[in-house]
Amino acid sequence: MKHTKDNQEGLSKELEELDFAGVLDLFKDCDDVSHQTIIIKRGCAMNLLYCQGLYDKRKYDTILIPSLKKILEERCDGRMNLNDFKERLDIPPNSLKDLKELIPRVFNGEIFIYINKRVFFTVDISDHPKRNPQDSNTEISIKGARDGFVEEIGVNIALIRKRLRTNSLICKSYIIGERTQTKVALLYVDDIINEDIKDDIQKRLSKIKIDGIVNSNQLKELLSDSGIDLLPILDYTGRPDFAVDCLLRGRFLVLIDGIPTIAIGPGNLTMLFKSAEDNEYNFLYNSFERIMRIIGLFISTFLPGIWIALITIHQDQLPFTLLAVLVESRKGVPLPSAVEATIMLLLFSLFREAGLRLPLAIGQTLSVIGGLIIGDAAIRAGLTNPAMLVVIATSEVATYTLVNQSLTGAISVFRFIVLFLAGTLGFWGVFLAIALVLIYTAQLRPFGIPYLAPFMLEEPKSLLNTFFRIPWKWNKTRPQFLKPQDSTKQE
Repeated sequence: MKHTKDNQEGLSKELEELDFAGVLDLFKDCDDVSHQTIIIKRGCAMNLLYCQGLYDKRKYDTILIPSLKKILEERCDGRMNLNDFKERLDIPPNSLKDLKELIPRVFNGEIFIYINKRVFFTVDISDHPKRNPQDSNTEISIKGARDGFVEEIGVNIALIRKRLRTNSLICKSYIIGERTQTKVALLYVDDIINEDIKDDIQKRLSKIKIDGIVNSNQLKELLSDSGIDLLPILDYTGRPDFAVDCLLRGRFLVLIDGIPTIAIGPGNLTMLFKSAEDNEYNFLYNSFERIMRIIGLFISTFLPGIWIALITIHQDQLPFTLLAVLVESRKGVPLPSAVEATIMLLLFSLFREAGLRLPLAIGQTLSVIGGLIIGDAAIRAGLTNPAMLVVIATSEVATYTLVNQSLTGAISVFRFIVLFLAGTLGFWGVFLAIALVLIYTAQLRPFGIPYLAPFMLEEPKSLLNTFFRIPWKWNKTRPQFLKPQDSTKQE
């Protein structure tokens, strides 16, 4: 069967020779793909092919089929072509130019229609499984918006669009994954974002060649320079209000279809101290919260190492009374202090991991009650002492002050490195660990932005805004380390 140019132009050779049996052969092992043949009259039939669960059955039964029947009853001859359906079909038809387009379209919820061995096209009446916007599970909203992101990329873009009603908000679409054909969207404000940052992220997204994207961390690693960054180069959020705030600062967003969180870049260390709820509170209270997060970062990373250095190598730096109490509390503990601390850290990490994998209510109970019971039993069994338990528990609790869970994972790794160096070299090991962390973070430049900005730059106002939230009347400029095109956000 041949198609003439009068019928459908620009067809590939495979489509010119296509028959419906060949289409069915493409999906022969896909039991969720169904087809229906409807005979209109003698010598006039139409075949429809669709994937169960991905199309709107109400539109199929009440709009598409009656509309097709009406057109074919009036005209079904050798002169029929695609234009007849473009002019009269209630749902706009989409032409096919290549057979490769058909498979992803069917699995996207489109209906393939093959009429009288002459005309074929698809119509989009897709209706994917989805849920309505609701509170984000990753970020608790007390005073802020409650319409969190969902798994549908179109809904997520709409949640941002309704908050940022300007044509300066640019949305670039990509299809990533040779097999998954995952929709990815890049959003930025064109007259704010730095041109170099915009060009860099567009090039990186265009270069990705992979079988499929099934989670956001895959994309984050593929977008990084090395692919093995311990610290997150992209932040994430499940809240549209925070996403819009980041866009207005000069950052970009990466949305992935099927993922209820979005990536924000370029990331830097100070960004990880800020939460979506910060702007909802008084600047004094919010500034206090930020300082507590920074203190929590240092406590969670360095407290166990400093404590081990003090009680094992630098005991002369402890007050005599405290030293006597520690010696008394360690009676009956057979393990070296460094090994004791490592075991306790591993136990708390085990409880945290178990709490994350169990249902929410049970997981929280296990983390708290399990820690108390096992900690008390460990003291009674002589595996640890009360002072060590307090230090490790304080370090573990301090990690919960951190906003970004990816940062929490990195801190857990750094904590063991600091502990090992402190147990071996004492305070010299702690200083060496601090130097190594600073060197590592200083050399990170995601999308050309220093990871330690604004600490590494002479920007007193940006540095002040890291530790404190400046009142809105005084906060008139965007972060200068992002080098925005428009640096002023209010007059």
